[in-house]
Amino acid sequence: MTTLADRVVVLARADDPQAAVMAHSLAAQGASLVLTGVDQTRLGALAASLRDVHAVRVAVFAGDPAEEALAEMVAELFPG
Repeated sequence: MTTLADRVVVLARADDPQAAVMAHSLAAQGASLVLTGVDQTRLGALAASLRDVHAVRVAVFAGDPAEEALAEMVAELFPG
């Protein structure tokens, strides 16, 4: 089985309820996640669930994933 440990996945539109399935699948494989979307409450709840269930690193970016600020945040939180 392929593992995603030591990988960071940016999941766009993670505030969509269907994205939770994908996020949990990625986290189960060991990926760290950056969740993007506009609904801060949903993003936060999903992030907490991922941390609790899979013990992975999760960051939340509420806004447009095309913004340069997202790349800067990922580089700062997940260097290397």
